[in-house]
Amino acid sequence: MSTNNLYRIMEKDRKRVELLLKKFQPNILRLAVYYLSFDGTLSQLKEELNSHKEYHSDLRMLYDVLSNLDQKEIAELIELSKNIAMNKYDIDDIIPM
Repeated sequence: MSTNNLYRIMEKDRKRVELLLKKFQPNILRLAVYYLSFDGTLSQLKEELNSHKEYHSDLRMLYDVLSNLDQKEIAELIELSKNIAMNKYDIDDIIPM
């Protein structure tokens, strides 16, 4: 992780990642962020996952986690996704593998 990227990532977004990693495995959090960062909504994501989850274990896991998030966690996920897209964070710098 480069020093420049460390400074670019806002502390609030780091805290969001820490909070969300208590619910998500890193690869599953990345899936959610990728989708939501590109103008997807949470309801669209859930619809899509519901129709495809039986074919992919990662999608099934993401659907299950999203279904069990509380409102605060949902808001944090949406805000993190929006900030990643707007600030052009390198996802490798903000969400560890």
